[in-house]
Amino acid sequence: MKKLLYAAMWVIVVVLSCRQPQTHQPLSTKDGVTIDYRVVGQGDTTILFLHGWGINQTYWDQQAAHFGKKYKAVSLDLPGFGKSGKNREAWTIENYAEDVAHAIKTLGLQNVILVGHSMSGSIVVETAVRFPSNIIGVIGVDNFKDVGHISLPEEKAGLDTFMHYLGVDFVGTITASAEGTLYSVQTDSTIRKRILNDVITGNAIVSKKVLNAVFSYGSKEVEMLKKLPYKLFLINSDNQPTETRVLSQIITHSCEVFTVHATSHYPMIENAEDFNRQLETIISKLK
Repeated sequence: MKKLLYAAMWVIVVVLSCRQPQTHQPLSTKDGVTIDYRVVGQGDTTILFLHGWGINQTYWDQQAAHFGKKYKAVSLDLPGFGKSGKNREAWTIENYAEDVAHAIKTLGLQNVILVGHSMSGSIVVETAVRFPSNIIGVIGVDNFKDVGHISLPEEKAGLDTFMHYLGVDFVGTITASAEGTLYSVQTDSTIRKRILNDVITGNAIVSKKVLNAVFSYGSKEVEMLKKLPYKLFLINSDNQPTETRVLSQIITHSCEVFTVHATSHYPMIENAEDFNRQLETIISKLK
């Protein structure tokens, strides 16, 4: 009886250890910015989740719990957001890519599938092009919808005005523009409140600098996509169309778009079940 009891307890311990965040070594960037991260599960394939602008790694909680049962699911707070440090001067997509590559090397991650939401789409592509070692796939989430779009003068003027007011009244500007940019009128009220709260309670100075970096990177986006050494997979919402024809002309190794319907900019939390199903399909193609 005792042997059976001990065996049962051992099974429970093993199962729980695979599903719970693991204790881990401290992680920081090459320039000394502390990175808060989490590892769930084990396996020879790593799924590295990167969040978008203004939010944090908790937006991947449902994915970490789901995919951590079979793979090593790693999520982190990008410098400037969440619990990671904000002591940096140069906020650029290029620096973020170096952070990701450094994390992969420091943590000894193998067979890495990069999953980047929103602005992190550019980060994962930049990382894969410059630091391809140990990376086996790249997945964007609700990004690259209008690659190559040339802004009209009135669009540039509108963006300049928005960035100006962001510096004058960060909270007020974000609150006024959230509907239609961060989420839609159909988005669940609880999710709306969560997104808005996370964005407006972040470091306003850092958030604006990072957003400037995102917009400045636009001219380089096409160049890096052309150099991407992998097929690009996208899991996009259908609140705005994805210009697949343009993507197919740019990306050397093709692009495949999966759609999560009836969500806004955060399909991984708005419809986690469908999102996870789509991500499972993509991972099966990469392994």
